[in-house]
This record gives sequence, C-alpha cells and structure tokens, in this order.
Amino acid sequence: ARLNDQVVRVHFNNFVPAGIWVAQVFQLSSQNGRHGMFRCDSFPSTVPEQRMEYHDRVLKCAECSAEFVFTAGEQMFFADKGFKNEPKRCKACKANRSAGNGSGSSPSVQRVETKTVCSQCGKETTVPFKPTQGRPVYCRECFQQRRTLGPTAATA
Repeated sequence: ARLNDQVVRVHFNNFVPAGIWVAQVFQLSSQNGRHGMFRCDSFPSTVPEQRMEYHDRVLKCAECSAEFVFTAGEQMFFADKGFKNEPKRCKACKANRSAGNGSGSSPSVQRVETKTVCSQCGKETTVPFKPTQGRPVYCRECFQQRRTLGPTAATA
C-alpha cells in the first residue's frame, strides 16, 4: 500500500476480512505520524474464505428433552445463512410447532364470542370479544355503516 507516496508494508492475514485489513493499514499509518487518506495499490479482489470444520453434535430438545443430532451439513447450512444460534428443537417438535400443535411461547388464544344487543339498532348480535361496560357495541351492519361514514359522523 502507498501512503502519501511512501510505501507502507502490510502483512495480510488470509483469515482477516477486508474491512479489518484496511483499518489495520490506517492504524499503522496513524502510528507513524501520517494521517489522512491512503491509496492501496495492491488490494486483493477477493478475500479467501475462512475454512471451518464441522462435526456432528448431539443437542437436547428444549421441548421434549430428547437428544437429536445437529449434523455437520446442517451446521454448514446454518453458517451459510448467517444463523447465530443452533436449533433448540428436534425435528418432531419443530414439525409439531410448525403445524400449530406445539406449546410455543405464544399459545393460541381461544376466541371469545359474546351475544349482545347493538347499541345503534337494538338488534341481537354476536361479537368476537367481551364488551367493555360503558362502551357501545354494534352489529356488523351498523359497524360497517359507521366505518364508511367516517369519524365525524360516528361521533354525532
């Protein structure tokens, strides 16, 4: 690399990403009392990939406590996708959870249906919530009508 027409020798580590390499050159130039921009005449066009060995690992399922194998191929897939965490569930529990049968962190809430009388037309209706005392409840038709009229007509 050249810095203000003065050659700065830099040792390139094959496993250091390019951004860090540039930062190291700049840090070296600052330590030598040279500040400002620098030009790099020979910058590698591609940084060699870091090689990593993967081995099958035995993990414990967070849901059923069964042991399952996190294969080397799965680990490589996770690394390629940038996933930071290893899987928490075995394949059976993961499939159950995906199908909606699992005991996930957000359990499915039973939908409440309540019979009530519409505050506008007096017709008996069923609403998908438990009405709050003091607040008006509308049937589907009156609710849609109020919605299309807008907020000014709804308060009148």
